[in-house]
Amino acid sequence: MVHELALALALIQLALFALCWGLIALLMPQERRPALLFLALCASDALTAWLHVGQEGALGPVAPWIMTLGLASATLVCCGADAFVHRRLRQARFWFGVCAVGVAAMWLPLPAGADQVVRLAVYQGAFLLLLVGPLIWLRAGILAEFGRYGWLPLLPFALMSLPVAAFLVQITLQPEVVPARFEVDPVRGARSLIPFAIVSGIFHITWLGMMLGRQVVAARQAARIDTLTGTLRRGAFEAELEHGIAAAARLGHPLTLAFVDVDHFKRINDLGGHAAGDQVLRRLGAVIGATLRNTDRCGRWGGEEFVLLLPG
Repeated sequence: MVHELALALALIQLALFALCWGLIALLMPQERRPALLFLALCASDALTAWLHVGQEGALGPVAPWIMTLGLASATLVCCGADAFVHRRLRQARFWFGVCAVGVAAMWLPLPAGADQVVRLAVYQGAFLLLLVGPLIWLRAGILAEFGRYGWLPLLPFALMSLPVAAFLVQITLQPEVVPARFEVDPVRGARSLIPFAIVSGIFHITWLGMMLGRQVVAARQAARIDTLTGTLRRGAFEAELEHGIAAAARLGHPLTLAFVDVDHFKRINDLGGHAAGDQVLRRLGAVIGATLRNTDRCGRWGGEEFVLLLPG
């Protein structure tokens, strides 16, 4: 009964997360690749939990399958995180290469003189590399985008790497503990799902938060920035103008407001079409943006008209 309850709770949790990732893949096309990878992760973890608990603690008969699924889950985690941070899979060769080494250690015949300890050590080493890799290669990108909050989705990698590293050290120094890992223990399967559920919950919640946070930032940016020219929208510029006037009055500094428009813009549209006019506005926005100081602001006032706020 305890095993069935633990398995049911784990599967319900994974099903809820799978539903979230499916909705993100459907509603956020720009995040579809990592969402689908995390959706596949839920399926892999569900199968792992079912195998683990279904054996009632006797892991020996299904150990290669459980460890293979564990490596598959770790690889999906790395690929999904990589796709989210870099918008593409930059380290795919490393993730799949490490996974292949670990899977080969579980299924291929061992060299003469090698025993089960070698097989398990190679597997644990591959698993540890898949957990440490994101901390090395994804840290800079996610911290650059999310600041200190970028540590949150990296936390599950750090949490899981600690027991894996500890067990790797243990089987290296005390290889006699390996057989005990596969002995029958009626409550091991249920107990093992507790840390699994905690770490899995932290992982999915934090990465869901990162995806939603990215959408919030993008929405705020879209509300402020004119998509064609890259300059501030009129409402956002007016807010900057109020702050600029107040600061200039308080500090006694000069403030310049300049209006710029494109001469004969209607003729450009008549001769080249609106696509040519859009290209002119896009290029002018880029030139202005590259010319202004960090303290200056540029907004699109309307049509081909721009306005500049130049403090000091």
